[in-house]
Amino acid sequence: MAGLISAAELAQMQADATASMDLSVEIKRRGTSQGPTGNTIPTYSHLANTVCNLALPTAGQLANYGYVIGSLAAWQVRLPAGTDVTTTDYLIVSGQTLEVQVVLTPQSYPTAELVLASEIK
Repeated sequence: MAGLISAAELAQMQADATASMDLSVEIKRRGTSQGPTGNTIPTYSHLANTVCNLALPTAGQLANYGYVIGSLAAWQVRLPAGTDVTTTDYLIVSGQTLEVQVVLTPQSYPTAELVLASEIK
């Protein structure tokens, strides 16, 4: 059985994963404000700019999270490790707006943050 990796090795793995990310992304966080009639309306404020990769979700992810994603066009988005991202955040990638539906928790050494996001039309 292999031993644990060191903090330096994990940092290098995270740097390597981030270096492979080829798309720019803006993350926007959901908030609320009061509308003209006193109702609460969602607003989205700039949180961060970073990089990412997009891929199609796996069959297992679609099966496990179908109740959340439904018939929405979904993407697996990989962001640098430690990125502050949560459900309902908006990700703007190449002019396309995606909404984070699920934040996937890594099961091993965290080299990236992985989320499932759906297209906002």
